[in-house]
Amino acid sequence: MNANPKIYFDLVNSLMETKEWQDIEKNDPIITSAYEEVFGTLENIKDTISIETLDSISRSIGDYASAKADCAALYGIQVAITMNEIIKDPSIYSNYIMEKYISKRK
Repeated sequence: MNANPKIYFDLVNSLMETKEWQDIEKNDPIITSAYEEVFGTLENIKDTISIETLDSISRSIGDYASAKADCAALYGIQVAITMNEIIKDPSIYSNYIMEKYISKRK
């Protein structure tokens, strides 16, 4: 089966639209602190640059944050899949550890 990036795109977008994620975005102290810092800084410089430049910076920050969130969600899915596989077959992990220790001895 070939990987279909559209499925991942749709999945990540669906995750970001859940009430749970929206509550996290609004209430997580790390996210809210970062938001206040970024947009406080933009507020402080708004009179020194054009509105077009301010809008461009704001959009770029949003795009960057969105890209990081998308990648984090996909990574989280990969971790969950890996954990599921190891739970189903613990010998996968045991073999990995044994190979790692054996390679250190050489």
